[in-house]
Amino acid sequence: MSELYVAIKAAIQTAVDAGTDTLLKLSVGTPGTYHSYNPSGVTKPAAPARRPAGALWTNDNVITTILQHVASLLDQQGVARCYVSTGATLVAPTIQDHLHVLSVTKDEVLDTITVTFTPGFQSAYYVPDAGAVGTAAVLQVTAMSAAAVTFQLRNSLTGVPISVNNLDVFFKAVGSR
Repeated sequence: MSELYVAIKAAIQTAVDAGTDTLLKLSVGTPGTYHSYNPSGVTKPAAPARRPAGALWTNDNVITTILQHVASLLDQQGVARCYVSTGATLVAPTIQDHLHVLSVTKDEVLDTITVTFTPGFQSAYYVPDAGAVGTAAVLQVTAMSAAAVTFQLRNSLTGVPISVNNLDVFFKAVGSR
């Protein structure tokens, strides 16, 4: 099951679970919860029927098949992205949000950040881009392969490398998978 399918499914479940539509919760909500439901126009019994949520996720049906197909098509488009807090000196970066990124490391001596993809691109022909929140920086790629990219963020006015510590970095890459 693709990472993107899981992300799309989780987003749907979260949105439906937060809403008030019981019928939606019963069909595409998060499985494992129960809701009372009586169709409109039906005489309600003393105690409404309790039914499990997420019926469409637990059965092999057209909705899950369509979402899996759409996710696989989007996976092939070759997008990787992540939002990373690099942390203080000697602290490993923390990935807060990502798609197709396996890991992020930093080299405090060279002031470089390495992003490793999962799965990798077909070749090193993709376009990486990154920026640091609140910092005027440009990306300089120092190494690039189908599986990973290493880069520095440089001050856009002086060209001097920016320290990799205590940054909030948004990274993205687009290519072929």
